Amino acid sequence: MENNGSARQQNVSVYPRGYRALWLAVAISLGANIWLAGKLYNLQRNAVKAADIAAATLDQARTQSISYTARVNQNVPVNAVINIDEHFSIPIKTNVPIKTTVVVPVTIPIIGEIVNLSVPIDTVVPVDTTVSVPVKKTFSVKGSSPISIDVPIEIPIADTPLGKVIDSLKSWLLKISEVAK
Repeated sequence: MENNGSARQQNVSVYPRGYRALWLAVAISLGANIWLAGKLYNLQRNAVKAADIAAATLDQARTQSISYTARVNQNVPVNAVINIDEHFSIPIKTNVPIKTTVVVPVTIPIIGEIVNLSVPIDTVVPVDTTVSVPVKKTFSVKGSSPISIDVPIEIPIADTPLGKVIDSLKSWLLKISEVAK
């Protein structure tokens, strides 16, 4: 029995040397893995939230439009030939007063002499007709005209190639979000 007592005094252990250090390393490794798994889980949750927010933002961006006002300040040259070939009907409805004296030569048959007689005319002649007036004319116009105008331009993003890119990106983000959940 004395041998047992002397073994205790020598502090001899049944475990191999470094056994406690090995358990300490395993415990530290396990703690580090649990900490890392927690960080990765938080990262995954934040990535899912970010993907959902980005998809919603892309939805809003797709409904927006590009607005621009183009200012045009230019002299526009004008060089034209205008042909007019028309018939215009002009109705005329009026009364024409006639007040005059007309000298009429009259031959007197018995003596064979010509006598000038003054005949007074005082009358009103009614006129009710339509006159067709043909107009056939060619006009040449040359010059320049200053133009100053603001042209509003509104382009929906959904109708541009960028709209298709936004749709693809949104679809990709939603797939990532679903896979990560």
